[in-house]
Amino acid sequence: MYYPIYLRSFYLAIFLLLPFICYPQKWRVTESLQEINSPGGYVTNMIHLFTYHSTSSRGSNYSNDTINYDMVDIPDSPYPPGKGYKTYNSDNKLLSETYFELNPSNEWRGRQADSFFYSNGKLIRHDEYHRMSLGSIDSLALAYEYDYGYDANGLLRVMTRTGYSGKLRPQPNARRNYYSYDSAGRLQEDSIVVVRNGVWTELEMYRMDYDSNGNILYKEKYIWDSTHNKKLANRTNHYYFQNGLLARDSMTVFYDTGSHSVQLASYAYNAAGQRIADTGTYIYPQFNRTLTIYKYTSFGHYSVVEEGSVDDSGNVYFGVRTTYTYGHYWPVNTPNTEKEGRDLTIYPNPAYNKLFIKNSGHIESGGIYNGNGQLMIVIQPGMREIDIIKLPPGNYFLQLTIDGKTITEHFSVIK
Repeated sequence: MYYPIYLRSFYLAIFLLLPFICYPQKWRVTESLQEINSPGGYVTNMIHLFTYHSTSSRGSNYSNDTINYDMVDIPDSPYPPGKGYKTYNSDNKLLSETYFELNPSNEWRGRQADSFFYSNGKLIRHDEYHRMSLGSIDSLALAYEYDYGYDANGLLRVMTRTGYSGKLRPQPNARRNYYSYDSAGRLQEDSIVVVRNGVWTELEMYRMDYDSNGNILYKEKYIWDSTHNKKLANRTNHYYFQNGLLARDSMTVFYDTGSHSVQLASYAYNAAGQRIADTGTYIYPQFNRTLTIYKYTSFGHYSVVEEGSVDDSGNVYFGVRTTYTYGHYWPVNTPNTEKEGRDLTIYPNPAYNKLFIKNSGHIESGGIYNGNGQLMIVIQPGMREIDIIKLPPGNYFLQLTIDGKTITEHFSVIK
């Protein structure tokens, strides 16, 4: 049977487009490029190149991929270029991650390694290894051990961090966090104690309260002075839109002579609930204003993030620009859309150097924001484990877009 050329072209187009019609299109970051604005224009500051090697027994959707990636560090950094490798168990939980660096002899040697142990699906221990010099040999040795304890409801109650020397001898100091929750299972209090001269001593405490929608109304930090008296150190008040998106907040620091507002911030969102701009005013230690803007791809992921400052005349100078490149892939497993976004779990909370995300949906984009609404870490599509070692202690917001829905969770970072 003879088909006219226009029909043949039509059938060919349908055949080529059939995979795109039958399966959802998915994207993942293949490269992130950070640039610094200098007098001569933007210059490359850092490049992250990502490659993915799926294991056939666990499918090829993004969250089940083993990630091998090259890291190009900041120019003039004390660390040479490095590589990383991560492995996962059958439940898609991170088992290990290892980082290597290239020494002057062009040999790859270990820089840091982490191992994770689980029981009943919960993280119970995390061992962190660092390169240490043992005699004439550089070797990875246990540096910190983190132990997690839970109650009968599965809520994290205690986390202990113990430091070790290169010969596995405990260091004289250790830290322990105790957590308490309200009737809805939300973190309400985090007490930090340390070992001093063999005695557990109070150091800091964080308290927070929530509105009827589960949004944090305020966060307070208390510290113990040299006489072991507890006093309020700072308080952050939050204000929200009706849809639950953070509109603005303010931080006040309390001194012996009174209180002083040090930070004010406000945020803007588009119709899809994506954060498009952050503005901040910092009064202490010196007055300055900042502006961060976010641009998105047609499929809703970050494309460009620009960070800048504002002068007294209202002129904006952008100093840092980060650009993200994505690649297309086909997932093997199609998620159950009725379940997506409803079973989001982040742990441990509070966290120290790693934050883990558990959810059956596909994470499209997201970010971690500090109490002033500043973007601290960009969450890449499908990311389930986040390195937060560089975040200072405090409370943060994790905002995720999961299959088109925006979800916000709160967590604390302790050191």
